[in-house]
Amino acid sequence: MRKISVLALVLALVMLFIAACGAGGDTGAPATSSPEPQAPAADSGDAELPGSAAAVSITHFWSEEDAAQGDVTAYAFWDQMKLFIEENPNITVNQSIMPHDDYQTVIQAAAAADDLPDVFVMKGSWMENWVTNNLVMPITDILPALPYYDKYRDGIFSLATFRGDIYGIPFQAPTVCSVVYYNAALWAEAGYDTIPDTWEGIFAASDYFNAQGITTVSFGNRDGWPFNSCYLSTLSSRFTGTDWFWSISNRDGAAGFTDQEFVDVLQFAANLGESGVLNPDFNSITDQQASDLFAAGLAATTINGEWVVPYLITNADEEVLANIRIAIMPQPPVASVGPRNGVADTVGWFISLNSKLEGDKLETAKKLIFDVWDEDYSEARVRAGSEGPHFIDVDRGDIHPLTQMMLSFSGTYTPVPVWDAILSGVLIETMNTGIQEIMAGTRTPESVVEELQAIQAAL
Repeated sequence: MRKISVLALVLALVMLFIAACGAGGDTGAPATSSPEPQAPAADSGDAELPGSAAAVSITHFWSEEDAAQGDVTAYAFWDQMKLFIEENPNITVNQSIMPHDDYQTVIQAAAAADDLPDVFVMKGSWMENWVTNNLVMPITDILPALPYYDKYRDGIFSLATFRGDIYGIPFQAPTVCSVVYYNAALWAEAGYDTIPDTWEGIFAASDYFNAQGITTVSFGNRDGWPFNSCYLSTLSSRFTGTDWFWSISNRDGAAGFTDQEFVDVLQFAANLGESGVLNPDFNSITDQQASDLFAAGLAATTINGEWVVPYLITNADEEVLANIRIAIMPQPPVASVGPRNGVADTVGWFISLNSKLEGDKLETAKKLIFDVWDEDYSEARVRAGSEGPHFIDVDRGDIHPLTQMMLSFSGTYTPVPVWDAILSGVLIETMNTGIQEIMAGTRTPESVVEELQAIQAAL
């Protein structure tokens, strides 16, 4: 997968699919793992599947290494998957596992070739295209019969719903995508009791931090999505308000990317890129590398989703970890429309079934997803320090203080939409690349919004 010719073919397939079918949707070569079934445990009481040797394929981005590093979703997945394999010796689970960002390219190429695995992870922004092209199976009629159905959180299927049918089960609670993590000790040394609540204040403090050889805000946008998920969705709500976003999403013509309020968002991104607040290599390092800078005490702040909490707990320097605090995104200049405490959160990813499944193969795939991602999966997430898609009443008394801080954060902000979980894939990819260029100073906001508006008009 690392050869240029193969990657070009993959990307060409994705673009061909987008052109033919409408809107579609850290690095390393994908790895394939096909665990051998372990010795059977005591009878779990589940109904036996038809056939003596059923098999199911699944493609995802949760490695056992990620689980060991503190990734909550990976930990909960493997906690459940190993149990499933043990309790179902007649089922062979063929897993294809790869890094998150590779997955997004590879699975879209598989969709373009109509060659999806039996079970896969689907992003909300891909759903309309994939459902329209008959790639995903509806599960609307299956869900109410699940014994844990009434424990699902309210509204958790909203981005998996299209024209009245549900096409995937969530594996997260609503996830906060934009959290300011700051080192209180470093900010105190700079003369601040807490991090400033405006970007003007952040810019002013950067003179001190730069003189100390410390990055004010560590940021890794090599893969494009971090700015969209962790910055743009929250910042844009302050400039445009959420009604503007939903008009864009619904394509009702009332709002357009060329509107001045959105141009102002991208102009802020340009100003941020040239401000000296970020590490100079922000466009060439990964999201995880930016977290590493903060964890090592080389950055005073980082902005990321709640998913980084377990990674910081596992990897941060002990003194840094003791001084981590969290805050709401600072208010940018000019912005005055949306809520000042708006923060992006979403349930944007789902476990879905291939529409071609039938007979024993379908029953096997259904058993896999409904056994692995059940209420015990949510309990495993809580044990690892994060909420799951079900309400689970378990003791949280031994949860790490940083996790407790994150859990308490949810009542302090107004939720706003996460753009790259909702808008079409072609818009998001164009936006991500355009923002990288804007922040590098090689392109203007005006040229990017014109391109986005042309794509929007063609959808």
